Amino acid sequence: MFRQSRFQAHAVGVALAALVAFFALSGAPVQADAGPDAAAQAEVAPGLRAELMTAGQGTYLAHLRAQPDLSAAYAIDDWRARGRYVFDRLRQESHASQADLLRLLERERSGGRVRAYRPFFIVNAVLITSDVAVLDVLAARSDVARLEPAATLSVPPLEPGTTSLAWGVAQIGADAIWNVYGSRGEGVVVAGIDTGVDAAHPALAGQYRGTDSGSHDFNWYDPHGATAPFDNVNHGTHTMGTMVGDDGAGNAIGVAPGARWIAAKGCATSSCSTEDLLAAASWVLAPCPIGAEPGDASCDPDRRPHLVNNSWGGAGGDAWFQGAVDAWRAAGIVPIFSAGNSGPFPSTHGSPGDYCNVISAGATDSGDVIASFSGRGPGAFPGCGEKPDLSAPGVAIVSSVPGGGFAAMNGTSMSAPHVAGCSALLLSLDPDLTYDGLRALMVDNAVDLGAPGYDGAYGHGRLDCYAAAQNVAPDFRMPAAMP
Repeated sequence: MFRQSRFQAHAVGVALAALVAFFALSGAPVQADAGPDAAAQAEVAPGLRAELMTAGQGTYLAHLRAQPDLSAAYAIDDWRARGRYVFDRLRQESHASQADLLRLLERERSGGRVRAYRPFFIVNAVLITSDVAVLDVLAARSDVARLEPAATLSVPPLEPGTTSLAWGVAQIGADAIWNVYGSRGEGVVVAGIDTGVDAAHPALAGQYRGTDSGSHDFNWYDPHGATAPFDNVNHGTHTMGTMVGDDGAGNAIGVAPGARWIAAKGCATSSCSTEDLLAAASWVLAPCPIGAEPGDASCDPDRRPHLVNNSWGGAGGDAWFQGAVDAWRAAGIVPIFSAGNSGPFPSTHGSPGDYCNVISAGATDSGDVIASFSGRGPGAFPGCGEKPDLSAPGVAIVSSVPGGGFAAMNGTSMSAPHVAGCSALLLSLDPDLTYDGLRALMVDNAVDLGAPGYDGAYGHGRLDCYAAAQNVAPDFRMPAAMP
């Protein structure tokens, strides 16, 4: 559950402080301010009103109807200009369109009908804990598009193990790329939204961008205030290890050990709240100094990563995170998600991995057999039923865990980092690759397993990163003898 004090700190902003002070004096009952088109009613998720009636109060997201047009970002070639454009447009739209709603919420917080609230610029939504009377008022407002319950998502547990060259790294041909092309992901920054990372782990310390800068500013974010990277669950350290891990002592666990990593702790425990995930997503779009909240003027979109791994999710067909993904895509960040562990039946692929504009991964074992737990397609959203996009190693994957050790884990949480690491290798070979280019390279060169072509278990096949690399730079070969 989010904390009221953190919400109040940036519930309205400095520009609205005087208005908030005025409205806070009023103890009048809630009144709808529907705006110019009172006929426009918000969509209320089934069961949400009944939940608040039963519990007295509940937490939900109010999505604003106004959404900025970010399409112009795709025509901006300059990396810095593109990120700044997206960041500024989102902030401007949210500040303008949320102002009236935030005044109402602050007034009702003073009257006790709202317990807490927090605005988000990345999806132009406000996370609210209130009674049903406030929910009803919001449902009647023309500026509110939909009201949906706050989600709680999860990550799976770990199992012990040991390693040298991880079998998944070898199976997708990552080591062949290192040897033939001389590329290990240099120049690429990967982000992970997960349970945190042990930045002191020997397999990860050298790849942490904060090690290069000597500061955690712009490199680490915890919505609950921890000023240095940590992982109290193990999961995030494990997924990051599969992306970039290598301790230089024989434990080659990462697909792209030359890349740099940053991280946002979107999962406080093995559960991940709506609040923390949206805060983490906002930070990824424009990383911030330690102590600054996402969306602050001190946050810097120039420091954003090239790609972000998301080894978390929930039930399929849930569009609550779509705005965050759209913002990432507009800013040129490649989003990669796990398919979920709800298999083996059809239509068990989870969200947000089933969104049309992300790359999702199912899980295979060392014999190229799809894991029974791997979420299956088709996806729930029209026009993009061919989910997962592809599959990757996800059974008995050994990677780093806090404290300097290693452990094996099963899950599509392990598959997605293989795809993220491969994306880093390909971007290192060709920095001009876009999301569409990366996805096409990986999908078109995947090892076709299961039924010919796409199928709901393997997607378009098992990831073959080396084959994809050959189609990025087919004429390049590393010299026979390096100086």
